[in-house]
Amino acid sequence: RNTQAHVEARLTSTIVPAGGQTTVELPQPGEDLFLYIVDGAGHIETSTFRQEYGLYDVVLATPQAEAPVLTAAAKPLNFLSFYLRPFVPVAA
Repeated sequence: RNTQAHVEARLTSTIVPAGGQTTVELPQPGEDLFLYIVDGAGHIETSTFRQEYGLYDVVLATPQAEAPVLTAAAKPLNFLSFYLRPFVPVAA
């Protein structure tokens, strides 16, 4: 068992005020995004997609994705963005 394992990643923490919006920073080439909702709720939206989200929900994205907009509901939104080595399967 390897107890000294670690992950190489870029990490950002974002707080959006209640009712506010932010555009998600997409991963760079050679990265995928794991975005984790730490606190709050609201909706995520692109030109073709809209979905409600809440506490502990996750968003995955590749560099080819359309940058989504996150809108906070009645409470501030707090999320963490982990930019990791590619892990999202890509269709051939």
